[in-house]
Amino acid sequence: MNYNTCYFFDDEQKRDFGDYYWFSEGFSEEEVQKIEKQIGKSNINVDYGKIFSTNELEEVKNYRNSKIGWIPQDDEFSWLYDRIATYTREANDAIWHLDIVGMQEQAQYGVYEGSETGHYDWHIDLGSDGLPARRKISVVVQLTDPEEYEGGELQIKIKKDNTTVWKKRGGVCCFPSFYLHKVTPVTKGTRKSLVLWNSGPPLR
Repeated sequence: MNYNTCYFFDDEQKRDFGDYYWFSEGFSEEEVQKIEKQIGKSNINVDYGKIFSTNELEEVKNYRNSKIGWIPQDDEFSWLYDRIATYTREANDAIWHLDIVGMQEQAQYGVYEGSETGHYDWHIDLGSDGLPARRKISVVVQLTDPEEYEGGELQIKIKKDNTTVWKKRGGVCCFPSFYLHKVTPVTKGTRKSLVLWNSGPPLR
């Protein structure tokens, strides 16, 4: 068989797995304030994030030092989930064409504090604990004005380069969940963000 002309691939759409998708005006200042107000009213429990390789807090904090909470998928936050779904569909239709069906998990609210040099080292978002890899597109929403903290850059490994995503309050970044990415140490102030995942059939 000539694999250069294999009929399995004849109808494939061109896909670009060498870039991310950015919405500089994803959420207005008023909408970010609304998100923060709703989070405050919901009394969301925020605690140190975990990693699957260990439960020892000091070992975890060497790799991932941030506090997280989970945003319920309820009527109060439905507008937020709907907006993110629209953005992920636009990004996916533009460049990746992954098989996605929707957001099956709650959004993660993250707090990175400069007093503790909050960070998250290189990782991918495919999940673990023996579950199938259903996450297809990761979405990061910046909630903090970059003037209020130092460091805390979202970096994505695209091919051989580390690409730093532009920091802007209300900005939204979408990228395939199997891209390596990290949050560099916050050295001053506090960085807050949301992370969501649009999922689909398991990768196999």
